[in-house]
Amino acid sequence: MANTTTATETNKDQEPIQVDNKYDGKQLKHTLDDEIARYLGNEGGYKQSHQHAYVKLVFGYLSCFIAAGQFLYERKHGFDNVKFGTLGCVLFFWVFQSAIWLYTRFIENNEIFAAFLYDGKTHAGTVSVTTEMHQYSPEYHIHCLYTNELTHKSVRCKVTTNVEQWFNEDGQLMKDAFDQHIKDAVSKVHKHLHQE
Repeated sequence: MANTTTATETNKDQEPIQVDNKYDGKQLKHTLDDEIARYLGNEGGYKQSHQHAYVKLVFGYLSCFIAAGQFLYERKHGFDNVKFGTLGCVLFFWVFQSAIWLYTRFIENNEIFAAFLYDGKTHAGTVSVTTEMHQYSPEYHIHCLYTNELTHKSVRCKVTTNVEQWFNEDGQLMKDAFDQHIKDAVSKVHKHLHQE
């Protein structure tokens, strides 16, 4: 008989997720963001899009290639002959860093998970999850946007809850409760989409 393990059994075998300081909002937000991405990618059936990472990698590699090219050119011709080229590379570096910052701030915009849902080989839908949590507030805001590519309808959903219900006294994430919360939020989005 084949050994079959469900995703729930695999979750229980994994090491528990614990934060060092359960009063640190940034640490809690990053932990919850990672858990949302893991849950939707592994158990939600979504194929995660890495577009944002690829765009940042392109900018980073372009910066490295320009710096390497300038280094080789300077090595061949000497520093005195290529001062303005070095200045140009420094300016390009800041232009690329500004472009990455603008992309992160206005296009990525706190998006922690973007994914595609396929029905066989047909692209059936797209889900985008953004989160926010203010530094001294225990409220964790989850914004979901689901777009059905077949009907061209989209639905937004916002869920706000207190993070205290997902962490115990030791700062350990109660994964089952949080995973159920994510599942409920995603099903709420699907329900709203089908009501329209």
